[in-house]
Amino acid sequence: LMVHHAVDDRCTCMGGFWTGAIDHGSTGWVAHMMWQYYLYTLDTDFLRRTAFPFMRDTLRVYEAMLEERPDGTLTLPVSVSPEYEGSAMWAWGANASFQLAIIHFLCRALLRSAAILGVDEDICRWQQIAERLPIGSLAGEGSRRELVLWDGQPLAHSHRHHSHMAALYPFDVVDYWNSPGDRTLLENTARTWTRLGMGEWTGWCLPWAAILWARMGNGERAALLLEEHRRVYTGPAKYTTHDAVLAGFSVFDRRPDIMQIEAAMGAATAVMEMLAYTASGVLRVFPAVPARWQEAAFDGIRAEGAFLVSAERRDGRTHWVRVFSERGATLRLAHPFGEGDVLVTSNAPGRTPQRLEGAAILTVPTSPDEEVLITPCPR
Repeated sequence: LMVHHAVDDRCTCMGGFWTGAIDHGSTGWVAHMMWQYYLYTLDTDFLRRTAFPFMRDTLRVYEAMLEERPDGTLTLPVSVSPEYEGSAMWAWGANASFQLAIIHFLCRALLRSAAILGVDEDICRWQQIAERLPIGSLAGEGSRRELVLWDGQPLAHSHRHHSHMAALYPFDVVDYWNSPGDRTLLENTARTWTRLGMGEWTGWCLPWAAILWARMGNGERAALLLEEHRRVYTGPAKYTTHDAVLAGFSVFDRRPDIMQIEAAMGAATAVMEMLAYTASGVLRVFPAVPARWQEAAFDGIRAEGAFLVSAERRDGRTHWVRVFSERGATLRLAHPFGEGDVLVTSNAPGRTPQRLEGAAILTVPTSPDEEVLITPCPR
């Protein structure tokens, strides 16, 4: 399976943009959306019929590209990072971080799917790929390590694609919250990204960047980016644009009338990410809200695990979290109140309120169609 990055309106490959014609990442991203559909619904039939075969066959193409090094590790010798240096003949290299993040996502999703579906074919091969392939293309040593675009190619100038950070979002293969090494890696990468600025960004780049900052817990920066997006990339009728409508913000400012709808959808996604998201299997509520959002609430945001999540924040503190479980999955929730024991109240018949010790991650078993209310225990 291979879905090209660059196609015309009839899905015919655009031969002039050769880097898009060899970018297998588009296939991987479609596979990721299929996997997300499973995570959000726990629809096992969809996983068996559609997502699992698609992910398996997507990885098969990557497997054909991989080569073994003398030390036994694996490398992806020819790869691209979307649109970096356009279609220049040097716009490629080994181990593009974007592509490696996709391969690791595929391996993890396939291994988890195999366990769910009771499939044992290819498991050892997927495990070996995950163990022998670098998580990304890295530069620097120790506490100075950061992600670069591909081997030997740092982010050398402002660029509208943040694809070298895709291991954080959308593919969720590094753990900012629980791995100090991953946190350092991502913070170093973000500093270089920040230093080079937004001069070559377009409209959809700002919501994407807001999501990345939200995934690193920086709600202030995420909110500012969304405000900048509203000011700089919104036309008179509130449509979102590709080029800046405010001259001087970006070098892409000469076609302010070109509408681009994914920027609006990205901005809506960024707001929801600031309110709730799941990373490394843990649901986080109000993970990236700026200090001025003293009062905030949301109702029924769909989350991984087939959960519908609602919560309220008053006076700058989370007061309650309510979770409706469609399929009866186990909820893993980052402590929403910071510390202290919590009380879990269920609408299930005969279920008495349960007091949970205030661990950093709360584990709450649920039943299908059960709704649980989580509140701080009275002191």
